[in-house]
Amino acid sequence: MEDHAVTPRTRAGGATALAIAAGVAGSAAAVAITWARVLRASARSIDERPAHADALVVLGAYAAPTGPGRELAARLDHAIYLHRVGVAPTIIVSGGIVRTTDEIDVMRAYLVEHGVPNRDILDGRPGNNTRETIATTARIAQQMHWTHVVAVSSAFHAHRLEVEGKRARLQVTAACSGAGPDMLGTRSRRARLGTEVVACLYYALPRWIPRLVHPHIVPLRHAAANLAAGFSERDAINSSLHSHIDAHAP
Repeated sequence: MEDHAVTPRTRAGGATALAIAAGVAGSAAAVAITWARVLRASARSIDERPAHADALVVLGAYAAPTGPGRELAARLDHAIYLHRVGVAPTIIVSGGIVRTTDEIDVMRAYLVEHGVPNRDILDGRPGNNTRETIATTARIAQQMHWTHVVAVSSAFHAHRLEVEGKRARLQVTAACSGAGPDMLGTRSRRARLGTEVVACLYYALPRWIPRLVHPHIVPLRHAAANLAAGFSERDAINSSLHSHIDAHAP
């Protein structure tokens, strides 16, 4: 007759298996919940016109020395519209320096070229990522005695923007255009949604982890969604560089 006695080793093995199963189930639940929240915030940021705010903040995206890429142009065009209809009197432009291009300089030049008075534009530095941009915006808001800003970015970015606003103790409402290239085509939407879910989970980690990893991911921050969709780095960057003129050509 076989001996089926439970040994300390089998107990340990069973506990490990249960811990792994619990971890997998917890991770799957976190992904599903985050996925739903990103989708819900994305739809709201496109469909609902924001209430009056103290300022708009436009988050940077890939730019060339000659002008903004398609995604950045879509964000700037939406900010120009919101400024013109009176949602906010001031536009903060926030971004980083990628290779030799200063996104903030490109953004300011585009806004001025399209009729926004230079006095209505503020530089938001540093702004190399979402957390930096919201922290910088919160600092400016404190100095200006502002309480509410409207963030203009990719629609899939809306949930993370609003969460970071709460962390910075600033009311942030996302108002995004549905005309960006990441919203055009099923593969692009899925890739952008997937990378945004990963980014939300990444931002939920202890802050020392993003600080450690950040310097290594900056060069790919605007190409990540295209990479997830299956493009090479060069194709991803090139696809981001098509100007707004190309995007709206007849």
